[in-house]
Amino acid sequence: MLITTRAIVLRTVRHGDKSVVLKLYTEHHGVRGYAVRMGGKSGIPAALLEPMQRLVVVAHERGDRELHHLKEVRPDKPYLSIGSDPIKGGVVLFVQEVLLRTLREESADPALFEFIHDALGVLDDETDLGHYPIGFLCGLCRQHGFAPELPEGTVTWFDMMDGQFMDNEPAHPHAFSGELVPLFAQLLETPLENASGVRASTSHRRALLEKLLHYFRLHVDGFGELRSPTVLQAVLG
Repeated sequence: MLITTRAIVLRTVRHGDKSVVLKLYTEHHGVRGYAVRMGGKSGIPAALLEPMQRLVVVAHERGDRELHHLKEVRPDKPYLSIGSDPIKGGVVLFVQEVLLRTLREESADPALFEFIHDALGVLDDETDLGHYPIGFLCGLCRQHGFAPELPEGTVTWFDMMDGQFMDNEPAHPHAFSGELVPLFAQLLETPLENASGVRASTSHRRALLEKLLHYFRLHVDGFGELRSPTVLQAVLG
């Protein structure tokens, strides 16, 4: 069957001198694996296969195979700054690692695909990226269905196990309080493209990022510890 779909490159693994195996997140079919030739007259330019590239692909798919074949690849809304900005490159590594840990379904989720596609556009356009990682995680947990309901009024605790804001300290250690609670609530209701307008210190952003990654570990099987937050601290401060 020949299909055409938008896709986002999650990972590229070389297979021999002129071939690669791609892991793509596609708009119409979820996570897919594809074999493709790169370079040369008939191959695909390597620049199109970098992680987080947004593509339109035409592919031959067979239901009895895990690895399909790409027939055609073309860019979908090429980036203007991501490829040349080392700070954005560090953020891309973080986004890639988070998506590799959370995207596993071989079924369509158009709303999730659109969120990721647009979030990468925000990353390309934005100049102040300090709030981007925590804003991205807030949006992603909404898409995956474990974002909490926003609190009514002032609350003092967030229970990460039950995913709810509350006034009393939970009877377990998976919770946080203090200034991170209203910051989290504010980011949950702020579109990612406006996250840079939320006021927070560098220390609060770092602390909330740690809490959100803990939250993901509690709600996403196999999420585990990430390597990229160390890179984020180096490039974002």
